[in-house]
Amino acid sequence: MMRSILYWALFGLLFTACSPNAPKTSSPELQTATLQFIDFSSGDGPSLSYNFKDSNGLPVSFRCNDDPKISFYKGKWLKITYIPREGVVSCDGKRGIEDCIVKAELIADSIKTDFPTP
Repeated sequence: MMRSILYWALFGLLFTACSPNAPKTSSPELQTATLQFIDFSSGDGPSLSYNFKDSNGLPVSFRCNDDPKISFYKGKWLKITYIPREGVVSCDGKRGIEDCIVKAELIADSIKTDFPTP
């Protein structure tokens, strides 16, 4: 059992480390949303999930982040620019389209109780 878990963990690590950056889709379309950061979680795939909620409280998750400049702090409101691209979406190596953060800008603290206006 433990050997199997270690095998899959090593496989996932090697697969992601040896793969080139995920290619962008043939017609990438930048999208923007204003979201409140909730937390990180480990999902089904080999990477972390960045978990947010929108102004209606609906959950929104991203599986990759290409913006090294932003620090995610719980409760902060951010303007997130993202793009759909191909990547590994599960531990068994399946590929699919996932939303990837391209840019994140801090716009408000969690102290505010109302949704920030742009």
